[in-house]
Amino acid sequence: MCNDGCGAAWTCHEGGAACVAWAGSLGALVSCGRRGDVLVWDLRARAVRQRLHAHHAPIKCVALSPREDYYAIGAADGDIKVFSLTTHQLLYTFAGEHARSSFFKHIGQGVTQIHI
Repeated sequence: MCNDGCGAAWTCHEGGAACVAWAGSLGALVSCGRRGDVLVWDLRARAVRQRLHAHHAPIKCVALSPREDYYAIGAADGDIKVFSLTTHQLLYTFAGEHARSSFFKHIGQGVTQIHI
């Protein structure tokens, strides 16, 4: 971790982070990697609260619920998963909601945006 007084930086996702979401009421930052991993950071303690491998495909987007109690992530394979931000449990899986390809041709890029 590098800290210059105005901010901080971490090296945490192999291949880089693709998206982040800030849960200010919890002091938590959700970061999602290009290899399907999710890290929930406790920025007050400057430590990882939870680390999980959520997808086999790169994660492309993340969104927090308005009450900041759960978050949804979308991946390049078209899957959407919803996790509790407090218990870190998987709540819902929507497989292939925006599939990358059909039988005939490539038709999409998976889930590129998600809003709750």
